[in-house]
Amino acid sequence: MGWAKEMGAGLVEFGNPLGNSMQVVAGSSKPNQSQVAGFSILQADSSEAISGMLKAHPHFMSPDSSIEVHEFLPVPGM
Repeated sequence: MGWAKEMGAGLVEFGNPLGNSMQVVAGSSKPNQSQVAGFSILQADSSEAISGMLKAHPHFMSPDSSIEVHEFLPVPGM
């Protein structure tokens, strides 16, 4: 929780761990082997700033861990 407090307003949503995933294609679904184990929503002015925010993330206490960063983009026409 220390990391979360240090993020202040940059941590928009603390998030949650995620369970098993599935892939939905044209109305059918099947189990998926996603490696994504949780999510948080961060806000910053640049990808470099986000990278800096994540340097001390507790997830990195696990060996060979990584964090994927995905940018929210505007929805066309909205």
